[in-house]
Amino acid sequence: MTNLTTSGALTQRQQDEAKRLNIPQMDYRTVVLQQIADENEVHVVNNNKTLYCQSKKPIIIVGHGPNWEVEAIKLKGTKIPIIATDVCSIPLMDMGIMPTYITTYESAHKRINESLFDFDSIDKHSVQVIGSKLTMEWMEKELEKINMDLYRYDEYESHAVSNVGIFSCMFAEVKLECDTAILIGMNSWAADNGNPYLNWYVDWRKYIAELPDGYVINCSKGGLLYGRKILDCDYDNLVIE
Repeated sequence: MTNLTTSGALTQRQQDEAKRLNIPQMDYRTVVLQQIADENEVHVVNNNKTLYCQSKKPIIIVGHGPNWEVEAIKLKGTKIPIIATDVCSIPLMDMGIMPTYITTYESAHKRINESLFDFDSIDKHSVQVIGSKLTMEWMEKELEKINMDLYRYDEYESHAVSNVGIFSCMFAEVKLECDTAILIGMNSWAADNGNPYLNWYVDWRKYIAELPDGYVINCSKGGLLYGRKILDCDYDNLVIE
């Protein structure tokens, strides 16, 4: 299977190939990431097997990858607790799927702002909002208006956290003590904007490398997060025992 090193660098063989083709190594890393995404897409299309998983405390984490809503609608009626990353929270609620938690990580108010949160629904359904040490105080003030507290989780320092998806998985692993993380919509990848996705991919790989084999089940349809330690299937073919 095509891959980069754990640190996101080219392997020696890939470096030699980039040199032969006279392609800068950063550009060639984007080529490799595209190859990974293409291989994973073929794998996903051909993987129709039922996956049986023994789990006493699973959780679903919903990310905002391309066409994530096509996969998320399958969650309707599930009894498994759901973590919705901030951008997904309103669309998910509009589908009639109420998350147990909403996670928000970034501090940039211009991007993560009030428009991403339905505070009336958060209040009505008692959804707990989870922030980090980066989350700005405006969130606390908005929640105070509905008599709710922002729970701040300061992730442990052994991992680089570059996105709300990893932050959500860490919260589930450490604070909720979940034994299985089911990923939906974690298929982010865009060849025309490779650098941020390289960081995203590398940080996920570093984090997953320290988790038990099979802790992560990826039910996203494509993307970069596949490999030896990760189980995968269509969500409709997942059976939690």
